[in-house]
Order: sequence, then structure tokens, then C-alpha cells
Amino acid sequence: MGAACATASDGNTYYINMCQRGSQNITCFVDRQSTAPIVTYACQTVRSWAYSVDLGNTISFGPLENGAAEDGLTVNLYYGTPCSRIGKPRNTTILLLCDLEAGVGTCQR
Repeated sequence: MGAACATASDGNTYYINMCQRGSQNITCFVDRQSTAPIVTYACQTVRSWAYSVDLGNTISFGPLENGAAEDGLTVNLYYGTPCSRIGKPRNTTILLLCDLEAGVGTCQR
């Protein structure tokens, strides 16, 4: 996907790219034999699985709940791969918190 990546202590790896759906590689893949990436903003990969799951391929932005506009924003991702246990699509909520003391950032590629 090319953006943020984090691996949790339980072995789950999460990839997030809020700038575009999809990736130029197969970071988020349907199965190990597939060369087509999942077209999504975020995915989860577990080492024991032979595939990734979509955490949300539709994006929306809104204010933080109980926060001022300058505090940050909420990013919601909807309509991911249905969870096999409950049959409902996965959704993801990301809280982007602003640090007004951090100064001006730079864009890196």
C-alpha cells in the first residue's frame, strides 16, 4: 500500500493509506497466488492466514466526538470484508489528533 504499517503483538499487521485505495504492490492480497491487490484504504494480514482482509474501502471524514475542530478529526472506513463470525462487514475508525506544538510538517515520499 505504501503508507502506514504496524504489526501488533499478536502478529496482525495493518496497512493504511488514506490517500488512495489500492496499492502498487500486493501488500493487501486476496490469496498468496493472487497478483491482484485488494482495492482498499486499509487491510489486515495475519501470518497464519494465507490472505488479507479489507478493513474498509469507503472513506469518510468528520469531527472528533466531544472535541474542538483544531483537536483533530475522525476518519471512518466502511464496507470491508465481512467478518466470518458475525457476517457483518469490517469497519475501521481512525482518530487523527493534532499537536499544535509540533510545528509545520513536511511531505515525504
